[in-house]
Amino acid sequence: MISKLALLPMAALGLTLAACSGEPSEAEMLQAVSRFASSVYQQQAAALAFLVGPSRGGVPQVPTITAFRKLGCEPATGGASGHVCQFEATMNNGKGETRDRARFFKAADGSLAMSIN
Repeated sequence: MISKLALLPMAALGLTLAACSGEPSEAEMLQAVSRFASSVYQQQAAALAFLVGPSRGGVPQVPTITAFRKLGCEPATGGASGHVCQFEATMNNGKGETRDRARFFKAADGSLAMSIN
C-alpha cells in the first residue's frame, strides 16, 4: 500500500503537468502576439533595407498592439501541441481591428510562442 506521504510528489507532478497543458491566458497570448509581430517586423525591415538601402527610408513602422481580446481556445489537433485560439487585435498600422486564429504553445524556454501555420 502506498503511504499518503508518497502520494504528495505524484499529486504535485500532476498539478504541474495540468498547468502546462491548460489554455493560455489573454495576457500570455498578448505577449506571444507582440513577440511574433516584432519578429515579423524585424524580418521585413531587414529585407526592405537590403532591397532599397538603409539610408533611403521606407522602413515600416514598429507594430504596437493597441487593443487585444482573447475570444476562445481549443486544444490543438493532429499531433500538434498547445491550443488553437481565436483573438481580436488592433495595431497602430492603420488597418483597424483584425480577427485571427493561431496556435499557441510552450517554447523550449518556457515562454508562450505563436504559430500561424
